[in-house]
Amino acid sequence: MLKNKTILITGSSSGIGAATARLAKGYGANVILHGREESEKLKALAKELNCEYIFCDVADKASVELAVANVLIKAKKIDILVNSAGIARVEEFLESTDELWLDVFKTNVLGTTHFCQAVIPQMQKNKYGRIVNIASVRGFNTGSGKPAYSASKAAIVNLTA
Repeated sequence: MLKNKTILITGSSSGIGAATARLAKGYGANVILHGREESEKLKALAKELNCEYIFCDVADKASVELAVANVLIKAKKIDILVNSAGIARVEEFLESTDELWLDVFKTNVLGTTHFCQAVIPQMQKNKYGRIVNIASVRGFNTGSGKPAYSASKAAIVNLTA
């Protein structure tokens, strides 16, 4: 199923992204990791999985476009994109700031959007592609003490549907 497919996984330095990378590699995929920065965790996972990695801030559209262009120079194609990059900030609704909301939405919603916009044209050209956007149960049900996170994940659910 994944054998010989190239899969780019955003936010794969840890958590769901790292677990997805390990599983994809186990199924024979050509995995490309992504992190916000060239961290030791990202480099260690790339070494463990014997795969390439990129790093950029998902909230910065130009950086995403450049990173994807560089992937395509080496890998020639991206068959599958998994948007796993995300942040969660714990805050009380009445004390939450615009800065916090914007930071969460720029990473969680615009980051997903930026990678989709950068990858989809190549998928269309190749007449093949799959995209998996990671949301959360919080996109359907808040009450977590993370209203900005919950709202951003609801946006991902609606973007993907």
